Amino acid sequence: MRQSPNLIFVLADQLRYQSCGFAGDQRARTPRVDGLAAESVNFVNATSSHPMCAPYRASLFT
Repeated sequence: MRQSPNLIFVLADQLRYQSCGFAGDQRARTPRVDGLAAESVNFVNATSSHPMCAPYRASLFT
């Protein structure tokens, strides 16, 4: 039997991609997010249909 991959969506309020250590911000202290990015796939060209988190979260659940 083939196992499906696990998907984890990290949806944080007020967190920009540019504000993470793995994205190059020297002042950012995001060790957990940096570790997750180092051990997984990072989709740098992904887009959201809604720039705010609440509508985007709702669209994922429907």
